[in-house]
Amino acid sequence: MALWNIAHGRTRILFCPVAAILGRFRDRVYYSSLALELKAGDELSMGDLVEHLAGVGYEKGEPVSSVGQFSLRGGILDVFPPGAPWPVRIEFFGDQIESLREFDSDSQRSRQPAARALILPPYL
Repeated sequence: MALWNIAHGRTRILFCPVAAILGRFRDRVYYSSLALELKAGDELSMGDLVEHLAGVGYEKGEPVSSVGQFSLRGGILDVFPPGAPWPVRIEFFGDQIESLREFDSDSQRSRQPAARALILPPYL
């Protein structure tokens, strides 16, 4: 989460160990490319999204119960991104995101609609 905020200029002051500062990091464009910001109406292939999730470190989990997991059932993709209080259920109609909803990972029931979802890598 810290690298995402730094890459987007959202962090003005950062306190961290000296060893962390001396590490080598990639360009901010790289870190920005690892995350996706989704909203209803966006055009995106579900296959491409699943491939992206697996590529940045998400694991398949049936059902989604913890951060870093995703689940695919028909036209519905559940994902639990870091920093989110609840997992997100993304409903597709073809290659278009029809709706986004937060859901309870224990009951698997929808909680409320979500205006957008920021899908960060689980270990960024």
